[in-house]
Amino acid sequence: WKAQPQVAIPVMTGGALETDYRRGSETAPVQIVEFLDFECPACRALYRSMKGLESRFGDQVSIVLKNFPLDQECNALLEQPGHRYAC
Repeated sequence: WKAQPQVAIPVMTGGALETDYRRGSETAPVQIVEFLDFECPACRALYRSMKGLESRFGDQVSIVLKNFPLDQECNALLEQPGHRYAC
């Protein structure tokens, strides 16, 4: 994993629907960006793991949530319908 290129992901927090939601400090040494679909069962399972990270590492980790609906109706990156109510 260390040999993989780093990717800069813009994070826009602020509380409006168009922005991302951050849990934790912007200055935490570990920044995790999670792309999620609110209808996705795997995303729900990952939530439990993320809560565990927050509990275990406290201020050392920050999690940014990016809404990434898995349906072509509102996500141009997808080629077929997915989660009907994700948008």
